[in-house]
Amino acid sequence: MRPAVKHARTTVSVCLLAILLGLALAPASGSRAAPDDLTTRQAGTTAGYLPDLQVPDGQAGLASLARGAVPDGMEGFGSSDIELVNLGDAENAVDLTLQQFDTADQRFERTLAPSGHSWFQLAGQLGLGRFGAIVRAAAPIGIVARTEWPNGALTAYEAPAVGRELILPMMMRGVGGHASIFNVYNSYGVPDSSTELTIEVFDPSSGAFLVDMTDALEPESVYIYDSTVMPRFRTLPTDRLGGFIGPVRFGARNPVAVMAYGDETTGEGVSAYLARPVEAASTLQLLPALRAKAQGSSLVAIANVSRNDPVEVELDYRGVAPGDGGRAVGYRQSFQIRGSGAAYLDLADRGRGNVAPPAELLGPAGFFGNLTVRASGPVLAMAQEELIFRGHLFAASAYNAFGADEVGVRFEVPRVLDAASGRSTQLLVMNPGPVAAELELGYRREDGGFHLDAAWRASVPPGETRVLPVSERAPAGSQLSLESSQPVAVLVQDTPFRAEGYWDTWRLDTSLYPALLRQAAAIPTPDPNPTQPTEPTGQPTTRPTVDPGPRPTPLPYAVHAPAILRSVDLARLPAPATVTPAPPPVATATGPATQQPPTPTEPPVTPTPAETPIPSHIRGRITIMGQPAPAGMGELFDGPQIELRRRVGGRWEREAYTVIGEAGSFSFENPAPLGPGEAYQVWWNVDRGLFLEDMLQRWMSPDIEAFGPGDTVDVGSFEVGDDLELTMPIGGLRWPLPRAFNWQPRSLATDDYRWALSRSCDLTRGDIERDDVFLSEPLGHADTYRLRELPPGTAFGPSYCWWVHIEDGSGARGWSTDYRKVGFCERFPCDP
Repeated sequence: MRPAVKHARTTVSVCLLAILLGLALAPASGSRAAPDDLTTRQAGTTAGYLPDLQVPDGQAGLASLARGAVPDGMEGFGSSDIELVNLGDAENAVDLTLQQFDTADQRFERTLAPSGHSWFQLAGQLGLGRFGAIVRAAAPIGIVARTEWPNGALTAYEAPAVGRELILPMMMRGVGGHASIFNVYNSYGVPDSSTELTIEVFDPSSGAFLVDMTDALEPESVYIYDSTVMPRFRTLPTDRLGGFIGPVRFGARNPVAVMAYGDETTGEGVSAYLARPVEAASTLQLLPALRAKAQGSSLVAIANVSRNDPVEVELDYRGVAPGDGGRAVGYRQSFQIRGSGAAYLDLADRGRGNVAPPAELLGPAGFFGNLTVRASGPVLAMAQEELIFRGHLFAASAYNAFGADEVGVRFEVPRVLDAASGRSTQLLVMNPGPVAAELELGYRREDGGFHLDAAWRASVPPGETRVLPVSERAPAGSQLSLESSQPVAVLVQDTPFRAEGYWDTWRLDTSLYPALLRQAAAIPTPDPNPTQPTEPTGQPTTRPTVDPGPRPTPLPYAVHAPAILRSVDLARLPAPATVTPAPPPVATATGPATQQPPTPTEPPVTPTPAETPIPSHIRGRITIMGQPAPAGMGELFDGPQIELRRRVGGRWEREAYTVIGEAGSFSFENPAPLGPGEAYQVWWNVDRGLFLEDMLQRWMSPDIEAFGPGDTVDVGSFEVGDDLELTMPIGGLRWPLPRAFNWQPRSLATDDYRWALSRSCDLTRGDIERDDVFLSEPLGHADTYRLRELPPGTAFGPSYCWWVHIEDGSGARGWSTDYRKVGFCERFPCDP
């Protein structure tokens, strides 16, 4: 019997379909040994593994819409294609094996013409579901898998290199709606012989070990691990954005391949990137394309592959400031990364990094260019690119950095897209060498004919990146070839952008993946005595240094913090006392010794006994469907949280957490006194990734605006288990106005509801006082709201999220776990 996938993604639309189908990607029949060559990425392979391919079903998609809980990002099943390129000059026979749970392997054969390509569409060949694929060829080929979802999300990834120890430089769990999903392909093909897999997660700043898990992988099977739903990942600490970001290490007795999705669950964007074997790490990493406020922004990840030894890292940014008319700029910085740690640099300025990039790079002019990473030991790097327009994430893509042996002079691109399909293809070419790279481009038709346009040439200066919009010259569907006079790194970007507003019109995602390397070449050594400086002109070069401080002791698995935890603004701390050392005595010549009178002795000072603090409390009670919440609920990182929040500067910051005691009661002991303009609230707070659909996601007590020593405040009882359910309209569609919105109310007659609409679906963010939420007038204990005209600040076309806001008349308030996407149009029927 074929094994089931051990951990399947359970985000709503995919989850339900997966359960109905018994989702699993199963082992192939027969006996095949594991590959001995741990192939480096891009250079071609005779055995490629694609961990995730998808085939859609329109009826299943409509059924998930009818359930009314369809997330953004990866929405339902996507539609996958496999693109193959023959990297040799002779015909090449290719065998494609697709696998799915409890079904027979499906095999297809292709013959690739010399230097030719083939495009394999899964739709029409296979039924609904998710598949793993093994692609075998007589000679090296390049392989790219592309998947597009109904909402416009798009990914493309090259066949990942296999290895026994791999590093994923970045995983995220709940950071700004981003969730990482690992797809692990066990390449071992011997029946009745499983492979043990270990997954380890580390703290990026300290390198401290945080989480590990083991699993037994059946031969030639795919296993899916979703960071948002697996219990072990829920123990990860959370940062100030409410999530976790850090590096992951995969270890296996036999070679495995790992691809990760970066699913933006609160936006349309989805990215795909790879875990890479530690053998692929190097002291040089090249990132050809980075953006800061230039039609998108980037998040850079650099992982130290050594478990114990720190590495010194130097970054060299080179590019242009688009807002300054394309003026050349350059920046440098250096810092240290501890063993097993990682550095994250957020060029979007969203606070996700642990190392700050040069401040000038984040200036109003923006930045587009490349990054060279040099390290004292082997590292692996990657970049995620995203575009946020009007507060909404429309597009995301990611790619792994290029090592010193992954640049070359001849490349192939499997398929060129054209603007008529909504996206076009362009090349991002980085020249890491000391002399200019001269490029020639041509394309191959499907019949194998090659067309080289003598006028189709470009030049890339030393250290710079150039963008080549190849869709303007190559026919759609053709294979592109590039030759360079010097070694270069080449990214392929399929993108819909023309200008900022273009994204809002198309609602289409973008993708990044490396061009397939046909001929590698080493980066030439620069002339030690150049006649001209190679540094770009523009902004002065800066070298900020990050001192990580002493390495902390790793924490145990279970961390129990005291009931009172205070986050202190640095401005509130007293200034340190300035100590001036006394000068040493100066020796002077003296005459005969003179008797000096003794120094009078001060009488002993009796210390004043410390005053015993006056106890103070903030108390309450939590019930679930009328019954007391169980004792122990609220443990840090384990389920719903009971938090004391303090309003400082208009934001609600977490001050402490506590756990449920007897009879559902809770208490915060001795909270700090409130200052002028400050207030306390108690929050019931549920991470959406816990999928507790029968509980309120948030409930907040009335404001406590005065609190001092000796005060005791009872915030009353929170009924959190009686959630309401949204019924109509179904989610993910657009409707004309007027339109009725219906829900099944809670049983508490004291509830007073308001209909809520927001451009953002991220209802879990810490700052709830947002100005982009529309609330209707109080509706009482109603079950419907009729929207007659567009709320202020909204428009026809864009998508919004609606939910029900709940008040109880005492100042306490909260909201339902359920929410739905909706858009509006001027007349019926709405355009799709």
